[in-house]
Amino acid sequence: MTLALLHVEYLEKYPDGYRYTQFCELYRTWLGRRGLTMRLDHRAVDKALLTSYLSCSTSRDLAALARQTAAAVARWTALAMGLSVILKLALALA
Repeated sequence: MTLALLHVEYLEKYPDGYRYTQFCELYRTWLGRRGLTMRLDHRAVDKALLTSYLSCSTSRDLAALARQTAAAVARWTALAMGLSVILKLALALA
């Protein structure tokens, strides 16, 4: 995302908003107050799988990890589908 694209999106929402130069100055002021940070989504399962992958020493270990991962994905998918059904029922009863 560039600042120019951000400005275009801003103007779509606020057609009478700031022109590009003023928008950039205000954005840089806001960014300076925020400090340098970066948002990272934390997914523990990704880190656990990476750690497991790095600890594999043979192709047999890697194959076992692949089977375990596939089983875990299947369990999470089933859980998500079950929650979806429960949510639909709750909404229908509301």
